[in-house]
Parts: sequence; C-alpha cells; structure tokens
Amino acid sequence: MKRAQQARNAARAYAEGNALSSINAARRVAAGLDVLRATDADKALLTPHYAKLPLSTLRDYQENNETAGALIDQGREPFLVNREALAFDMHPFIEVWDVEALPFMSGHSRHFKKPGTQVMTSTQRGDALLPLDALLVWR
Repeated sequence: MKRAQQARNAARAYAEGNALSSINAARRVAAGLDVLRATDADKALLTPHYAKLPLSTLRDYQENNETAGALIDQGREPFLVNREALAFDMHPFIEVWDVEALPFMSGHSRHFKKPGTQVMTSTQRGDALLPLDALLVWR
C-alpha cells in the first residue's frame, strides 16, 4: 500500500471515531426525519387524522416535566411525526427511545445558536440531533 493511501485510510479512521463526525451524522439523520415542530401550523396538520392523541414537545420529555411524566405513567410512548409521511397519508410516526439529559449547544465557527436549543435523541432511525420544540405524539 502506498504511503498516500495509508495516510487517507488513517485520516478516514480518525474522522469516523471523533465527536464531530458523530454530531454530523446525527444532523444528517435529523434532516432526513423532517419532524413537525410545536407551531400552530404544524399542530393543525395533525388535527384531521390524530386529533385525540396527546401532544407535547421534546423539551417536555427531555426535562421529564409533569406533562411527559403523566403520559408515561398512563403507559403511553413518545413518537415524532414525519412531515412528508403525514402529507402522503402514510404511517408518520417515528419512535423515540431516549433523549440525552442535557441540551446541546451547536454552531459553527464563531456563530453559535442559543445554548441548549437541540438535544441528541435516540430514534428507530438512529441518533438524531433535534430541536427541543420538536412535536411529540403520545400513543
């Protein structure tokens, strides 16, 4: 193997294991999920099909506040809602398995978003870095 190829392989192996690459991978998963947010317009998209299901935000679940705690006590589980699947009357729910305890500050260069605007979320499609105002449906 040539020296240049060895250097490329070493750089690739390093990049696959560092924190930045895992964050970027989580961002790619989140972009592919295209979840509904806790806005009036997005909530209105759910009303015709799923009006009776309780709603909350990812922040509620992450902070384990009273709303999320009561829904968990009722035996309900949180799901994100995929915008595109909902628009085509397909199964829009993405199961949420876990969220990290602390919100994530993301940004690039010197321009940072507000601290704690996103949280790493484990879903059935992989770990995703999602906004705290992502809408959750409890089923």
